Amino acid sequence: MDKLVKYIVEDIHRSDQDNVVKYGFNSIKTYYGKGDKKLEIRFFIEDGKLLSFNAFPDHSNKEAGNVIWLIPQ
Repeated sequence: MDKLVKYIVEDIHRSDQDNVVKYGFNSIKTYYGKGDKKLEIRFFIEDGKLLSFNAFPDHSNKEAGNVIWLIPQ
């Protein structure tokens, strides 16, 4: 589990470095682990701070906020 959390935080940081993160609700769609399993990371930015994040297996069909497609690490 720690490995997955580290991966999630690194993806959020990498997206921020690429200047694609916006204030408010963001969603990263990527792939993770052996077999490239779909992973969606949702997070909220306010006043330049990460307030919350969550991750879900698969990619949601609902497009909400800023959607970022990210190549796996």
